Amino acid sequence: MLQNIFFTPVFAHVFQSEVLNSIQTEIETQLLTIRENQKPSPWGDSVSTTFDFDVKVNDIENYKLDTLKNMIFWSVKEYFKSLEYPFEQLNLSESWFNICSKHGFQYDHTHPQSKISGVYYYSTNSTDGGIRFQSPNTMMHFSGFPSDGCDISSVTYKPRVGQLLLFPSWLTHRVNLNTTDSERISIAFNLE
Repeated sequence: MLQNIFFTPVFAHVFQSEVLNSIQTEIETQLLTIRENQKPSPWGDSVSTTFDFDVKVNDIENYKLDTLKNMIFWSVKEYFKSLEYPFEQLNLSESWFNICSKHGFQYDHTHPQSKISGVYYYSTNSTDGGIRFQSPNTMMHFSGFPSDGCDISSVTYKPRVGQLLLFPSWLTHRVNLNTTDSERISIAFNLE
């Protein structure tokens, strides 16, 4: 009997219609203020962000992005349900905007001291740098089995407007290089 072990669940959902319009409108009305609060990345990569190591930022709360907040919690319930995992009420502990212009990227990183992390894509052309999740099994980098020449050590998701991804906070991820002239605007968040 074949058994898959070391499963890593990633939840993906693309909002549409009225919900998408509501989320996008909430963000659009705050975008000028958000841009004024951007600063260079504290991580040494090339995005501008509202993240701050010294103070926990919670832009979803601060800018009253209530529809997005509600949809994050709806997504968490769906995530738990699809895993047949007992639902646990989590808190939105921090959230921040990232603006990634041409040549922008983010290095491999995790979100320590959180349970679930996520991202929502407000603006993207879908070719401006996907999010790449690295396999938690580091030994896969030294073995060809069972991939037979295919790279199965990472999975990349193309960003889509209205897409929300949830993943375990310990899962290493990066944002691939934006080679386009378009900027990608996303909101990252952590739940504890």
